[in-house]
Amino acid sequence: MWRTTFAILTFTFLSAASNANEIPNFNFYQAPFSADLTQQTTVQIYQDSLGALWFVTKEGLNKYTGHHLVNYRHSPADELSLSNNSVNEITEDQSGNLWVATQGGGLNRYDRSRDHFERLLADPNDTNTPRSNTITSLFSDNKGLLWLGYESSFSSFDPEERTFQHFTPERLGIDDFGRVYDIDQTDDGRIWLATGASGLINIVKTEGNVKASKLPTVAHLPETTSLILVTSDQKLWLSHPLRGVSMVDPLSGQVSFFDYDPTDAKSLSSNRIFDIFEDQDKRIWLSTFEGLNLLYNDNQFHRFNRSNSSIPDDVVTNIFQSKEGQFWAGTLYGVATFSTAIF
Repeated sequence: MWRTTFAILTFTFLSAASNANEIPNFNFYQAPFSADLTQQTTVQIYQDSLGALWFVTKEGLNKYTGHHLVNYRHSPADELSLSNNSVNEITEDQSGNLWVATQGGGLNRYDRSRDHFERLLADPNDTNTPRSNTITSLFSDNKGLLWLGYESSFSSFDPEERTFQHFTPERLGIDDFGRVYDIDQTDDGRIWLATGASGLINIVKTEGNVKASKLPTVAHLPETTSLILVTSDQKLWLSHPLRGVSMVDPLSGQVSFFDYDPTDAKSLSSNRIFDIFEDQDKRIWLSTFEGLNLLYNDNQFHRFNRSNSSIPDDVVTNIFQSKEGQFWAGTLYGVATFSTAIF
């Protein structure tokens, strides 16, 4: 763990047009601390309840407070360090505790007061531990539970009671669903899993009972779903490797598909999708292998790439907007930040 100090950064965000049919003008800047991240390519950008920004990489964690950048890495000599440098996801529970899912290092809880990590490791002889030390996805639901995805199974975890429940295809009475890539929740409490072998899976938990199903109305979705985003209007946005994205209305079962069309400059710029995000003005953004895409007119996309903006690279791994309104985009060659331009 090491710290880098910067002067306070102030990026003024001018309120973007809330009309989804208008395309705002954005100024992109290379984040001044980008070169000091543990790795230039981020897999997630997250803001905690105290306002700190976390940049997740496969070579450690990074916390940016607006004044300082702090790097967190695994140290074999320190049991209170991050358990593994390959981090998959970070989230915060309802009590304000930060939890970190790792690739091979189990689940970590970040202790803010002591600035170190507590490790929860899988133990095959103890069911009250993570089912695996490789946690592929992590989500905090509206009831206070954490959900952990693995290869062909998932768990719910009560962070207050420190108790786990594990769920396998056999226990749920459904087909093997492969890797759980992503997790989200609709306002009615239903948990949704993006899986590698069964597409979209719906989880309903009542009085300790969990039921899982693949809704017949959306059964024609591609079998591999790698991302899910529940938007403010309760639609489900899903990505499918090399096949673009779909938008599902879980009530009606209506599905809309979006993909790259080489003859249409207003289609997706790539079918390789790394992130889906809804901003404060309810606009949908997609991070792709060929630039950043902004949805407008319900079915058209505006592309931001090196040919028409100062974004550092066309490979955009994630997109995020902080509570203050500032945008952040992870690229193959560092983090960019942007806001609407002044005219």
